[in-house]
Amino acid sequence: VINNMEVFIMKIIALSGKMGVGKDYIADKLIARLHENKLDVERLAFADPLRMELDDIVRMIKCYDTPLTMAKKMQVSENEIRQLIEIFDTEPTFSRPDFSLRNRPLRYRELMQYWGTDVRRKHDKNYWTQKIINIITDNAPFVDVFVVTDVRFYNELKALLEFDNTFTVRVNADEKLREQRVTNRDDVTPTESELNHASELAMDDNDDEIMSLFDLVVVSTGNNGNEIVDKIMKNWNAKTNKKMVVENL
Repeated sequence: VINNMEVFIMKIIALSGKMGVGKDYIADKLIARLHENKLDVERLAFADPLRMELDDIVRMIKCYDTPLTMAKKMQVSENEIRQLIEIFDTEPTFSRPDFSLRNRPLRYRELMQYWGTDVRRKHDKNYWTQKIINIITDNAPFVDVFVVTDVRFYNELKALLEFDNTFTVRVNADEKLREQRVTNRDDVTPTESELNHASELAMDDNDDEIMSLFDLVVVSTGNNGNEIVDKIMKNWNAKTNKKMVVENL
């Protein structure tokens, strides 16, 4: 019984999709709906610890740490740090005292993709996954629902599915609409390199094995957010209630 109680405390709704499909837009509406249902919700993203780590590196750069010193602190190669610094050097707002990745600078996507995937995931594909799993595990007794907003890789999806009562949603959208959304939000058009980066293509919508892991697939048109949340809530409740009946037999 105690194990069952622990299972039902730890509910996860995971959103997956390419850039610009509207994951954060849907998450905002979903979390508001969950709050209406008197549920304690924690919003998580694999990008959260990535942004924090990059902001730590920004502080090192502005404190004039050498590339070698930073490489030792971050346990990566000096060349990887130098390449990261080169990207920062092309960022027009980098010299501002309040510069932060949370403000989504012009080189935001390039910085996140390079450090998150080309460096950290290259060394350990579970680097970011483990950080999110630790947060979920540590906070499970105090949270009713975790909403994870940016599942981009197969191993991230599989890791979340290791928890009982994980509900997975794949969000799709028209390619031109996605690019326009990103341009409107970030004030910069995504490059071909960014659109075809591993973090965008790893979850292939034509891969039946991957798609079978999603409980729900929805298409975002930009004005059907409430309809999508209705579908998520209906299907999530149905799966959760079915699971609860089985566990209590």
